[in-house]
Amino acid sequence: MKRITALLISVIILCSLFSGCRGEEAAEALTVDGAEISAEVFAYYLGIIMHSPGDHGLTKYSKENEVTEKAVKLCVNYVAVNTLFKEQSFRLTPKYKYEVSENVSSKWSFYSKLYNAVGVSKQTLTKVLANDAKKTMLFLYNYDTGGKYEIPQQDVEKYFKENYVTFKSINGYLTKTNSEGEIVPLDTLEKKSIESKFKAMQDDLLTGTSFEDVAADYAKSQGLSSFSVDLITINKNDNNYPAEFFSSVSSLTPDSPSVIENSEYIFLVEKVTKEDEEILKTYRIDCLKKLCSDEFEQLLDKTTSSYKVSVNRSVIHEIYKAVAEEF
Repeated sequence: MKRITALLISVIILCSLFSGCRGEEAAEALTVDGAEISAEVFAYYLGIIMHSPGDHGLTKYSKENEVTEKAVKLCVNYVAVNTLFKEQSFRLTPKYKYEVSENVSSKWSFYSKLYNAVGVSKQTLTKVLANDAKKTMLFLYNYDTGGKYEIPQQDVEKYFKENYVTFKSINGYLTKTNSEGEIVPLDTLEKKSIESKFKAMQDDLLTGTSFEDVAADYAKSQGLSSFSVDLITINKNDNNYPAEFFSSVSSLTPDSPSVIENSEYIFLVEKVTKEDEEILKTYRIDCLKKLCSDEFEQLLDKTTSSYKVSVNRSVIHEIYKAVAEEF
């Protein structure tokens, strides 16, 4: 009952803040150097922070003023990006327009219930995601090939080689589900059996059988009707693999299959480097951002240092209460 009451209160609060619920113009959350930031935009950025507080130097226990100040900062940067983009007479390219459109469709499909609950319209979602695209274009204008602060290609390649690895893999489990539904280690004989199978597959690869054929035979033995072998690229912070997996694969000799295992998983892995040049094209922007994002944020800070920011504390407080109900 308390939860229902809280949600009703949130709806009332939101309807008083966002223009979609009444005819009169909604109160802005803050003004940044003359640019009004709507309650919707502020709610979006507040939600971003509450969803992943650790990404913003916060925790789920951070106080309201700490969280809202981070959201204000994102709004200030939102204005800075729009201003700088306009000053350069830039326009979003067809590529970025398409990516924004796809991103909006994807996010709205997954999170529309949340967005509606906190009063963020699809139009506002499009605005903030377009701002993200503008920020990327400004970033590349400064640091990509031909940019004002161009990063040498060798630096990008060095970062890529040190922080990314590409491989083919066949994965197995060293655990099982017992009769009580618990995940438990395989017994000794079961573990030896799967280790022997993976060692035999490694031997097949070393004697010339293709990775695709070995993978297809393994899939059949596991009762799978189809199995495709794709090149996988991960960075060293990828949490989809065990902590030590990246360093283990990185240390392998290219095109030399190896079996890697820990207490839960076993992998037959072949490191691939011949596609690095092509794969780097996909991850180039990510590499540049890792190399220069702090410097770029400093450029934004320099731009915003002279901005006059006026915060509507009462509006922000009500938005905080409404958004917090969803996290």
